[in-house]
Parts: sequence; structure tokens; C-alpha cells
Amino acid sequence: MENYRDENIVTIAKAVTRGVSLDFEVNEDFLIMHTLGKIRGAPIYYEKNDPLLFSFYEHAKSVSPSIFDLVTLGSNKDKTRIGYSFERYHDWEDTFNDAPGVMRAYVASLKRDARFAKILSETLERARECKAQWENNYDATKATVEALTGLDLDKNISVYITHPRLNCGKVIETVNGVPSVNWGMNDLWPNYTTVYLWHEALHWFFEHPGLHDKWTKEDIEKFNIDHVIIQLIADYELALQLNGDANYLPHKTGEWHFPKAMEKALPIWNRYKEEGVLNVYRLREMLSADKGVR
Repeated sequence: MENYRDENIVTIAKAVTRGVSLDFEVNEDFLIMHTLGKIRGAPIYYEKNDPLLFSFYEHAKSVSPSIFDLVTLGSNKDKTRIGYSFERYHDWEDTFNDAPGVMRAYVASLKRDARFAKILSETLERARECKAQWENNYDATKATVEALTGLDLDKNISVYITHPRLNCGKVIETVNGVPSVNWGMNDLWPNYTTVYLWHEALHWFFEHPGLHDKWTKEDIEKFNIDHVIIQLIADYELALQLNGDANYLPHKTGEWHFPKAMEKALPIWNRYKEEGVLNVYRLREMLSADKGVR
């Protein structure tokens, strides 16, 4: 397959670090498709709350309803992933495989729209902000993560920035062999981007089944425990370190996954730190032994 990634991309100078190196990028094709796919999943919300994004969405639909369906539904023929297809980068590539010539002409026409120019400008500005915040906090937070986990933090990760009002942050598997993350969020509280980029980056230091494989019960339990560990490290410890204010911790703001499991995990986490043998795999064993965490 032709590599579309190189032609329509803006790289926001690489955040060069000693261990976890984030490459912040804005890919115009992916930005368009992710924007349309996300809005299709919640059109009423965007119509009410975001005139710019919703107007672009309506324009894209009017240009070609049939191609718009392909863009927003992707290559999933049973159409069960409305609004979510382009949160996974390889689905974007699959769509170009379905109809590359027609799709590229459609996307090229959308790029000429003034609303997209505004969306792109706001996305690029957000990418610069994310890079600056990450670099400012990196040394201190890396030292904390290494100390708490015993992990050797050495990995290059691509961060594909999409529009900050799309409210998306997640792992998107590998793109051209590089571990990747999609990030399209504004800061909801101070240092939010740093905390949650660490959250997403840490997913790449844990084994987990492929995002589209059939998961076993054991796979799900292991992933859930690893997710709890990541939240303890990033969402709890780093948020507290950076802000010094418990009011910004996710269990105060309602942002934690598995809130009941996290309540059970916190005393175990505190015991783990007090014992001083800091090895993330030992922590996993401690958490796995508690049925309330699993």
C-alpha cells in the first residue's frame, strides 16, 4: 500500500528526550477523517456546542453523501462503529484502500474549505502547546515513573494530534511500525496533557492483546489490572506531583476508569510504596491477589 502518511503531515518539532521520545504530528487526512467520524458519533452535541466543527461536518456531508458514509463508517461493512472508525489509525488506511482515488479527491476538496483551515490552525496551535508542556514537565515526571515502576523507559512514540474539542486520547496501535497515540484534548486542569500523555505512553510498556483480537477472560482481567496500575502512576501520582492539589486527582473529577477497583487499589498502592521494593510486576501480583481490583 502507498504510504499516505508522508504527504499531508506537519511535524511539530520532535520532543527529544532521553527515554520516552514523543513525536507530535498533525496529519491533515487523519484530522479530517477523525473529525468527521467523531462528530457522526455525537452530532447533536456538536450542533449545540461547536458551530465550527459541526458546520464543517455538514459541509463534508453535502459534498458527497456516499463518500461521507465511507469516510465516517470506514471499511467496516456492517456499519457498527459509527463515529469511532477513525480513532484507530489503521481504519483510516483501510478506507483509502477501499477507494483511494475517489477518497483522495474528496479529502482534497475538503482541505480547500475555509473551515478546515481554521480547524487545522487550531490543531497546530494545540500541538505546540502539548509539546511545550510535555518538555517542561518531562525530566521530573520521568524520574518519578522510573522510581515507582523500575521500568526502563526507552521508547519512541508518535502522537497524532487532532482537534482539541474532539475529546479523544487513546492508543492507536502502531503506525508504520511506530507505537502511536491519538490525542485531541484541551487541558481540563493544570498539566492535564502531561498526565494523560504519560497514561497513554505507559500502555506501550505493558503487554496487551491486539485491540481487534478476540479477548479471553484472562486477557481482560490482565488489561484491567494494568490499566489500574497506569492510573495509579499517571492519573494519581503524577497529577499530585505536578499540581500539589488533591482536587485535581481524577477520583475527585470523576475521570477514573474502574472507580471501585481504584478505591480497592489505593491502599495496596500505598503499601507497595512503603515497602520500598518498587517493581511494577510485583505490584501487578499484589493487585491481582485482590478480587476487588480484578
